[in-house]
Amino acid sequence: MDVRVGPRDLPVRIVQEFGALKVSMDFEKFGATREIRVPPAARTGDLTEEVRKATEREGGQG
Repeated sequence: MDVRVGPRDLPVRIVQEFGALKVSMDFEKFGATREIRVPPAARTGDLTEEVRKATEREGGQG
């Protein structure tokens, strides 16, 4: 996991790799709120099996 910290000692980016999967999150504002809308089911997916396989390939438990 790679965590980048900004000038206020708060994380501004987190990058984590799970085998072939790479997740990157950028943080812009702390203390602010924003409405989050749930996407329609047709635009979602279940990655459970892919994460399990990637973990097994990396030699982890899954």
